[in-house]
Amino acid sequence: MNTILTVVMNHARWPGSRQGMALGLVMVIVLAVSILGIGMMSASSMNAVETSKYLHSVKAFWLAEAGVQRFKGRASAVFPDFTGFTTNMGARGTIQVTVYSSISNRTESIGTVKGVEQKIQVNFWVLPAIYEKAIYGANVSGVPWTFTLRGIGNPNANDVGGRDIVMGDVFANGDVKLYEQSVISNAPAPNTYSLLGDVRATGTIATSNSASIAGGRYQNDPTNNLPPMVINQAGYTFIDIAQVFSNNVVDSSGRLPVGNSLRNVVVRNPPDRSAQNNSTPGVDDYYFEPQSSFYDNTGGAKDASTPLALGPKTIYYVDGHVWINNLSVYGFKVSGTATIAATRDIHISDNLKYATANDLLALIALGTYNSSGQLVSGGNVYFGDPTYGTLYRADAFMLAANNFYYNTVANNPSLQIEPETGFQVYGNFAAMNQVNVYRDWYQYSITNGSGRNQVITWFTNAAWFNPSSNRWQDVVSGNLLLLSQTNTLRHYQMIVKYDERIRNQSTQPPGLPGLQSGTNGIYQKISNWKLYPY
Repeated sequence: MNTILTVVMNHARWPGSRQGMALGLVMVIVLAVSILGIGMMSASSMNAVETSKYLHSVKAFWLAEAGVQRFKGRASAVFPDFTGFTTNMGARGTIQVTVYSSISNRTESIGTVKGVEQKIQVNFWVLPAIYEKAIYGANVSGVPWTFTLRGIGNPNANDVGGRDIVMGDVFANGDVKLYEQSVISNAPAPNTYSLLGDVRATGTIATSNSASIAGGRYQNDPTNNLPPMVINQAGYTFIDIAQVFSNNVVDSSGRLPVGNSLRNVVVRNPPDRSAQNNSTPGVDDYYFEPQSSFYDNTGGAKDASTPLALGPKTIYYVDGHVWINNLSVYGFKVSGTATIAATRDIHISDNLKYATANDLLALIALGTYNSSGQLVSGGNVYFGDPTYGTLYRADAFMLAANNFYYNTVANNPSLQIEPETGFQVYGNFAAMNQVNVYRDWYQYSITNGSGRNQVITWFTNAAWFNPSSNRWQDVVSGNLLLLSQTNTLRHYQMIVKYDERIRNQSTQPPGLPGLQSGTNGIYQKISNWKLYPY
């Protein structure tokens, strides 16, 4: 064996042998092809791994996004759930959602497939408890305050009298007192959220006579977190009204040029309402009303047939005062889902009614603040104002950075004028401070001269019943009423029906001031979507 092997090896080494050279070349080629094949197989294998990893990454991303959408669905449910969760789908992967409510409501959703992760981070906004009530008075001033309801039966033929009715929950940072036959009941149908007419107060809650509260009574209840009065404009159509007027040539009637879509929505400082304009010196006044298509008043003073189209998910930001007040009509039929926000006050002097069941309007008196964040001007909603209009109905969600005032002269709460009727709200009253809608009026007389020259002049003023003294007092002067004056008292009915659509993210008005911390509230929206790494 060894001899034969030696001969073969020696034969292969013979110089000049073409057969040996051919054999060597073949071996080199075979080796090169083998190395190339192994490299190609290795590359193919590596490419398959990378491809597989990429597919897992894509699947993981969509699982993470599915986690965000599932969280959104849970948070916006009838009974909201803002907690995290983990979903294991076996070979298809897992979803893990974690909520950091103390860190700007940061929420992380991680999708994992075969060890490959994708992470999405979002922040979510909530509308706090102030949006959950038919009546909410935060009373940030700390001044002792009692929210009262009263009245008996139904209004008479002259629209005087009638019991106050609140359909929905109530909160007052103070006391709540119900007299005579007034009622707090469950929210109107369909009452999807089972609002039973609960009353919560930091002080005491009391009923007398035949007054009733359908829900629970929660005395000494803590106050809630309040939202900063800032319009959350991201994701919506945002219109800076003052800027639009500044950028255009305004005609003598206060209208924008022909062709501008807002010409048929809002007018600035109209000369035919100089008295109203003069009541707010140094600040522009914007009146929301169409330029044309005014309907007649065949429906009477409770009518609201003139169309006011505000558009879908639109925010009208007004640096100045906002008025719902027209000299030719009694009210407006509002269409759209819109928010009107004013940096000063909002004056509602005419009727507001929704055109359809799909329309919703928010009126927000933001006010003006100093560098320290303190409210220095505005933030009030003046409701009624019979000097410049008579209000019978208001379909709107209303939020005031300060107070609600009822039937005052223009923007002066110290000047009261007796209304002609009670009113109805389909929406709410939400105030950072107090809801001062005084609806009881008395007569008093002033005598001048004597004998044949004696002249007796009668006046009316608003009054309120002070539970502490158990006496009626003049709203402005604080003077106790005499028995003869008490006998002249007249009450005007208030009906407030909570509009539960504010609790549904798909129907609530756009840009409502909300919170980006805590999970006690109504889901509003997702923001700041980010994919890691980014």
